[in-house]
Amino acid sequence: METIRYRIGSKLEYDEKSGMPRIQLEEIWNMAVRVLSPKEHDKLMQIYECGNWKWMNGTLPTDYPNIVTGSVTNVSAKNYFQETGNPKYFPSINVISLKDFYKSQRITSSQLKEINNWFKENKPDRKSRKRGLLK
Repeated sequence: METIRYRIGSKLEYDEKSGMPRIQLEEIWNMAVRVLSPKEHDKLMQIYECGNWKWMNGTLPTDYPNIVTGSVTNVSAKNYFQETGNPKYFPSINVISLKDFYKSQRITSSQLKEINNWFKENKPDRKSRKRGLLK
């Protein structure tokens, strides 16, 4: 079966097989999204998974433990993403807020709510909700 995706900023469509909301994300090279808490990290991972993005090791975003160990972390804004860490050690990376990332991708609050509700119902034990150590 073919996966259905919606264009950026339009009505949500759902994967025919899994029912997962799908979104087409635009990769933003040399950009990282700053997440301020484990909850924000989980929400970003949900969006990345709906966009069919993966961690650089090929793992689904919500199938990887939450990497937020302090108050802030930065995650690259592209497919096959990674944690970028402190911007002073990655001077070529620009950092934007999660809210600005949503705005740049034209993701509305109602779409965020629908996506979050799908993950609550269908992947309640996702690893991105839990803190974990990188191995």
